[in-house]
Amino acid sequence: MMYSRDYRHRAWKTLANGKFGKVFIIALVLSFITSAVFTIIATAYFNSTDVAERFNDALTALTNVDANNQAAFNAAFDEYTSALIAFSFGPERMIFYLIIYAGFALSMFAALANQWIYLETSREKSVTVGGFAAKLKFALSSFWLSLNIFVRVFLWSLLFIIPGIVKALSYYMAFFVKLDNPEMSAGKCIKESSRMMYGHRARLFILMLSFIGWWLLAGITAGIISAVLGLFVPAWEYISPAFMLIFTVPVTVYMMTAVAVFYRDLKGEDPFGKLVPTPGQVNFAEGLGDVFDGIPNNNNNDPFAGF
Repeated sequence: MMYSRDYRHRAWKTLANGKFGKVFIIALVLSFITSAVFTIIATAYFNSTDVAERFNDALTALTNVDANNQAAFNAAFDEYTSALIAFSFGPERMIFYLIIYAGFALSMFAALANQWIYLETSREKSVTVGGFAAKLKFALSSFWLSLNIFVRVFLWSLLFIIPGIVKALSYYMAFFVKLDNPEMSAGKCIKESSRMMYGHRARLFILMLSFIGWWLLAGITAGIISAVLGLFVPAWEYISPAFMLIFTVPVTVYMMTAVAVFYRDLKGEDPFGKLVPTPGQVNFAEGLGDVFDGIPNNNNNDPFAGF
């Protein structure tokens, strides 16, 4: 029976064996790109709010105009028509829509790259540009997979938040399945992920929850340093989000490598070898999550099995 500690231990040993530096730099660059994209999206949104405000003002004016005053009504209607066209097809809105589509596409590219990196790292393989380039031809189908997962989780969340979380856990391995089976359709990837995760969703939830100590340590450390630097560095509020990534990305790398090990274990590979720790052989870094290891991770202990 494997505990969260075992997956963290295997991930730690793999990353400590000369893998962490390269994976961290790649993950950090991808995170910077994703953050920059969403910053651009937010900027484009705020630039397009003027058009939206104009449309709302024109609609309000048209609603409240005196219908008996033909001149005032015609003027209000003309302004409404002009504002509606600008709101729907104006350059600001078109730029906003294009940036959103491009942003989400780039985010899916970054997500696919990250999942591939963590899976290859867990298998102790070299991460190369050529290796990832071979997966790029499946980027469009991976985007479709991501959209499928989003819609399904969203619809389940409408029932209540718990079913949404359960289904998100069920579909969590779909990207790994896609990477190992590039020709497999989105629906089949999701179905295979659900099959693999049945009886193991609580195990994955506990594994991810076991990193809360690392997240708190990274967040508090970054917050304190950021607060101090904010006293001396001009416009620090614009720089601080990127600065925070330096502290949070290492935790993401550690956690997702452990999740990749978890996937390999579910798949029937042997990700452990001789590295499974025995009690008392866990270092401080791994020990941050040990509070959650009191919960057995056997196959018959899934409280979500009814979903």
